[in-house]
Amino acid sequence: SPMFVAFDKVAATVLKARQAHAESQREQSAASITLMSSLIIAVTALAIVLVVFVRFALRGLIVQPINDAIAHFEHIADGDLTRSVRVYGSNEIGRLYAGILRMQGQLARESGQLDRSERAFRALLLVVRRQPVDAEGLEVGASEVLYELSRLARDRDHASQADELLESARETAKQHLAEAARFTRVLLARNDVPLAEEVIGMRLAQETAGPGRARVLFHQATLLDKGKNDVRGALAARLAAHDLLPDATRELDATRELAKRAGETSRFDNTLEAM
Repeated sequence: SPMFVAFDKVAATVLKARQAHAESQREQSAASITLMSSLIIAVTALAIVLVVFVRFALRGLIVQPINDAIAHFEHIADGDLTRSVRVYGSNEIGRLYAGILRMQGQLARESGQLDRSERAFRALLLVVRRQPVDAEGLEVGASEVLYELSRLARDRDHASQADELLESARETAKQHLAEAARFTRVLLARNDVPLAEEVIGMRLAQETAGPGRARVLFHQATLLDKGKNDVRGALAARLAAHDLLPDATRELDATRELAKRAGETSRFDNTLEAM
């Protein structure tokens, strides 16, 4: 009948539409699966490349420099000071190599290899001049290196060159408190008390007030105590520093111990109360 014919046509149309929709969904799903597979492969490949890159980067930045440093220490331990030192940048690794150069220069000088010692210290001077003067953890300063070069020049009877290098060391220490502090420690270790006193005097002339002067006074106290055995003078310098810098609580224990040695604990207590 016409009704069944019409129904059959409509049903056939609906069925075809459903089949077309299902086929479209299947094709979209297949495309999505293909895309996801491609993305997974690409991400995996990228991860592998990054791992390889990081491995080689770490080897170049950390592993290889440390291995080289170990080799340098082994050569120095065997008495071989001929190995040239390549410095890696101005970071912590660079500071490690600066320490190796310093050791190499000092040992070469002690063993009479003055030319080799000078080369090591001149290489070290280039390294420390690339470092910020107030860099945290910096143990070697330009003043110290210039001082060592001055000593080498004097060992060779090059008096005028020695004087010029020593004056450069003074001027360099004069420019910055951190540099002066490092240089003073070196001078005390070398028992060069007059020059250490001169360096501190220059800094005191520049730092007329505030925290800067207080820090110089703490260094002066160390000089008076360890370099001149002047315990009372060292205590006076420390108490003056505390007056200028009451927040220097980390220095209180050392000042208290110095006051006990000087027999002036009451003076320390009075200063502490005033703070």
